Parts: sequence; C-alpha cells; structure tokens
Amino acid sequence: MKRAWLTVLLFLVGVSVLSFASDKRFVVGFSLGAYGWPWRTQHVEDFKLQAEKYKAAGLIKNYYIRVAGGEVAAQIADIRDLLALGVDLLIINPNSATALNPVIKQAHDMGALVIAQDQHVTSEYAYNVVIDHAEWFADITKWVCEQLGGKGNIVIVTGITGHPANEERMRGCFEVLKNYPDINVLAVVEGAWNFDVAEKNMAPIIAAYRGRIDAVLAQDGHFLGIVRAFEAAGITPGSPEFPKIMTTDYTLMCVQKWYEILQVMPDFKGYMRLNTPAYSADALMFAVRLAQGKQINWDYERVKKPGEMYPGVTFLLPLPPAITNEDVPKLIEEYKYQTATYQIDYILSEEEVDAYFKQ
Repeated sequence: MKRAWLTVLLFLVGVSVLSFASDKRFVVGFSLGAYGWPWRTQHVEDFKLQAEKYKAAGLIKNYYIRVAGGEVAAQIADIRDLLALGVDLLIINPNSATALNPVIKQAHDMGALVIAQDQHVTSEYAYNVVIDHAEWFADITKWVCEQLGGKGNIVIVTGITGHPANEERMRGCFEVLKNYPDINVLAVVEGAWNFDVAEKNMAPIIAAYRGRIDAVLAQDGHFLGIVRAFEAAGITPGSPEFPKIMTTDYTLMCVQKWYEILQVMPDFKGYMRLNTPAYSADALMFAVRLAQGKQINWDYERVKKPGEMYPGVTFLLPLPPAITNEDVPKLIEEYKYQTATYQIDYILSEEEVDAYFKQ
C-alpha cells in the first residue's frame, strides 16, 4: 500500500471527503498522554486539521482535546471528563497498554466508540489503529547490524520506559539482536523521545566508552541530542571517535544536522523510518467509518481479528517509509519553508482507509 509524502497543509486540499451519507454528526474526544516534544505537538495539530475538515463536511458536530502529561491517573481523569461531555467517539493515545482498560470499559458501557492510536491498548473494548512498533524498530535494528557487518559495539537509546510503543519496539529490537551474537551492547539508556534527555543521558555513556562506540541505535526523537552529546565531549563529526553509523530522525532540524554531518563525513551512514504524527488523523477517519456502521473487511490482510494481535480489533497501518542518506538533500529542499521542529509527515488517503472496510 503506497503512501505519499505530504505536509499537513495537504489535509485541507486534494483529499476527498467521505462520500457515504450521515444522519448524525458525532462528538469526538481526543485524549493524549505524554506531551512536550515536537512530535506530540504536531500530533495534536494533525488531529485538529482532520477534525476541522470533517466538521466542515458535517461529519462531526464538535471535538474536544485533553492533554494529560505522562501520568496514567491524569489521563484517566481526562477521559472521564471527555465522557461527561457526551463524546460519541473517544480517540486515545495511551500512557499505558493496560492501566486505562477500566475507563475504556466505562466508555464502552456509556455508548462511546473507543480507538487507541499510535500505541495499542489491551482492552477488548477498544479498536487499535497502529503500526507494528516491534516491526518498525526491528527493521531499524537490522539495518544497524547489517551496516556493522554483524560485529561491533553499539549503544541503544530507548523511548519512555513503560510506554506501549517503547515496550513493543524494544521487544522487536532484542529479537533481532538474538541473530547477531557478535553485536555487543555497551549500554541501554533512556532518551524519552526528547533531544535534551538523550543528550544528558548519553554524556556519561560517551565518557565511559569513548572511542569504542561503533554505532548508536536510537528510536526517533533522539538524534540531535545524541550528536550534541558527542560534540560536548569534543567528538565532532569527522573525528575518528565519532560513530560512522547512527539511526537518525525526520524532524527538519535533525535532517539539516544529518546533511551537515555528511558534508564533513561522507562515509557516515544514517537511517530512520518515519513514525508519522498523523496517526491521530488516521484514527479519526477509522472512527467515523465505524460509528457510521461501515462493515470491516475481514479479508484485508491488515485487519487483525480480536486476539490475533491484541484483544480488540486491530487496524494495522502500513510500515512507514525509510529515510536514507540519499533522501536528505531533496527533503531539505522539499520542506524548506517549514519550521525547524516540523516532522516529515503524511496521512492515509480516504481511499486507503476505505480498503479496511467492505464497499
């Protein structure tokens, strides 16, 4: 299934509105957990753009957004607040795969349709609209191992410990590493999907293993902080101690840094798969179709029945495209008018979402 590269501006043009009739306009609630970095900011903005488009088309009546931060208890309180507002559709980016299950059941019992997106939940009362995060990071891990020729020292930088996406990603990572016994993991540090946290936590690792780090295997949201940590230690791109292999990022400021590294270090190898902020918009498209009674296409390979992947129905999104060294110059040109914190983004078309439902 092909997805096009898009800026969020394309949400407002060039995409057809749902063609099926609606005799009810739905009230939508969006609950976001952890917050505070560019991906999550754009995640909310992407949702707003899609919601405004559907509101203008008469598909939804209104929508509410609540941002809880990283605490599960705060997100539960936010969800209950949204339920008190009478939402018909509840879209959640969860702080936990399991801890929200009681309030999700409460929402179901109150008649709300619940969709978890970006990260899964284990409630049988929720639909999951997600990529396979284990597959996503397994692919990135395999790339690093192959670039090293199956032998070398690596440092792994993780997301937020305990978050569903991070736990799935690390499961995929370690499954791949089992096949590469000569890859030595020097350290595993938390980056929390935050440049500043990654920089801080990498500093002692660089000091401890200076000159011995062959590659850095990091999730998205860490690259710029990792590079800054090396530079703060006096290890600049082109230095023999600067790793020649790193997983990178699709934030424009990171793509620009990647480009700068390549100018002084042509043998540097970078790689990252997109993890689009627009999952929130994708989820709204699925939610509206389900609420209007569209029948699920159980024969479609990316539809997973309850228990096949998670306890609830799962709409497995395609694995996003990868960015390599060759893509860097054209991406800088393509997105030159966007802000430095913009995440290279794309959204499923209405037709692509239709493939998950019977026509």
